[in-house]
Amino acid sequence: DECDLERVAPLVAMGFAINDCLYAMQINNWKINDAALWLSQQKQNTNRNPALELKELMVDANVISVFIIDDCMDADVPLLEVSLSKVLFNLNLKAKEHESKIQHYILANVETEVALNYYNRRLSGWEPVAETWECNAKVKFTKG
Repeated sequence: DECDLERVAPLVAMGFAINDCLYAMQINNWKINDAALWLSQQKQNTNRNPALELKELMVDANVISVFIIDDCMDADVPLLEVSLSKVLFNLNLKAKEHESKIQHYILANVETEVALNYYNRRLSGWEPVAETWECNAKVKFTKG
């Protein structure tokens, strides 16, 4: 019906599909503000490319090292080394529908050994600041 199309035109102008707008208006008794609110809460972005969605990230490395260097007076002298060995990091991103709401879950797990060393200029070598520390951490975050 042409009259119905005129009534949903503001919603279509907001970027929603015509069929979705008509459905939203019908279930909200043709109240445009309620339909707009329903569309913004219920409809997910249909332009998403599922091939580009990140669902899991994994890092498995023997060693990751970060060095702090003193580069004063044109001499690069190492100061501190933070070294992560036996790194295993997992990150999972999940979305589940629960009671007509979408809940987002982030699950992260990291296992590594942390070493902190400073550079002793007199001995021209690395010395530990502390003993190697085994670190295991798990994080769960829920939104929605």
